[in-house]
Amino acid sequence: MSSLIDVITVVMANTNSRVTKLEHELASLVEERQALRAGGAEPSELERNRREIVARQQELSEALISTYAPQLAFA
Repeated sequence: MSSLIDVITVVMANTNSRVTKLEHELASLVEERQALRAGGAEPSELERNRREIVARQQELSEALISTYAPQLAFA
């Protein structure tokens, strides 16, 4: 079974490096969250991780919009 990072690497092969980097960071944070939950982490640790995931998702959204949205949409 392929890891989430392996799947992302294949899918994102033709996109810019910023998007790829953010995808990898997000995948790592999700894997960390799963480990935290499985290990019975404190709520504060889960909240820290959740906030990091949200921040990476926001950055990824902005990177994808700037990569793929027509520039005229922002004029």
